[in-house]
Amino acid sequence: MFKSMTRSLSIPHFLYTHTVDLTDFARIRNRVATRPSIAARLQTEDGKPLKLTLLPFMLKALSEAVSSFPIVNSRVVANGKTDHPALEIKGSHNFGLAVDTPQGLLVPVVRNVQDHSIISLTKEISRLGHLAREGKLKPEDMQDATLVVSNIGSIGGQVVAPVILSPMTAIVA
Repeated sequence: MFKSMTRSLSIPHFLYTHTVDLTDFARIRNRVATRPSIAARLQTEDGKPLKLTLLPFMLKALSEAVSSFPIVNSRVVANGKTDHPALEIKGSHNFGLAVDTPQGLLVPVVRNVQDHSIISLTKEISRLGHLAREGKLKPEDMQDATLVVSNIGSIGGQVVAPVILSPMTAIVA
């Protein structure tokens, strides 16, 4: 973590905060999540119910945004000829999720967000979070993210200044 954070010091950071009233969203989400047809699909493989949170909606919205602005869905790579950094624009929307675990901060990657539904994102977020907290993530589960999403709302936070991890170009909190 020390090496990653030290490398991050060389990345220009821009902080923008905006407060959003999610009252209407929460009401609609609760109405949708309690529909029997949706509730039946919001379950783990072993039948445990999943909570429909804001996070899968945010990932899907972020995926839609980077479809319009593909340069954001990139990684910084060294140009072999000039040794200058270059942007490598990625087609897949592979987003890392910052997860607080007993082992410390881990960032598993939700792959191909552009191909997921809200329900499949909910299931994948739950699966990766469970693996992270259990210490069962594989190295490949934490590779190839282009963006990271860090959710502090679950602990009551409102504003955070997240740190971009190299070689990514952005983090959303």
